Amino acid sequence: MEIKKFKTKAKARGKINNIIENDNTSALVENDKSIFMHVVETQNDLLDSDDNDALNTKKDMIKSLPNYIPWILLAILLPASFYLWFQLSDIKNDPLKAAKAETAEIISLVGKIMVLPNDESPKIATLTEEDLGKIKNQSFFINAKIGDKVLVYTTANKVILYNPSSNKIVEVANLNSDSSPVSQPTL
Repeated sequence: MEIKKFKTKAKARGKINNIIENDNTSALVENDKSIFMHVVETQNDLLDSDDNDALNTKKDMIKSLPNYIPWILLAILLPASFYLWFQLSDIKNDPLKAAKAETAEIISLVGKIMVLPNDESPKIATLTEEDLGKIKNQSFFINAKIGDKVLVYTTANKVILYNPSSNKIVEVANLNSDSSPVSQPTL
């Protein structure tokens, strides 16, 4: 008689029921039937122990998860802290680096819209609510908004009012050395 291993208890029990209900059961000798039942019971016991082992493994994994949390956090926080530390050391070494980068970006954006003087770097001021209150009555700042940038080229005698949110030049004026049409916001 051929003995097959079954993957699950349900398949094994179903196979036993099929054999018992089948007409071929009368052909089985009582001894063979008891041996077959013993083999199937042993196999079921093994399947039960495998199921318990799988359950125990899952439970063990869940129980051991808190042991891995510090390592997971370390794997995430360590690279992040190194990145932030290097960024901070860059700022400490060159505190004006961010301001220089912003200035270069503004000059680049305005330079795409109009021709700028090449021989000098402008003084750039950002308009605040306080600044607008003081200078709103001047014709140059009539269309100015909070956050607009004022680029002042003293050598080229040019003042440019730039709106970064709309990427448009709002106003351009010449800067006279005798009487300036623009009262410059504080830098």
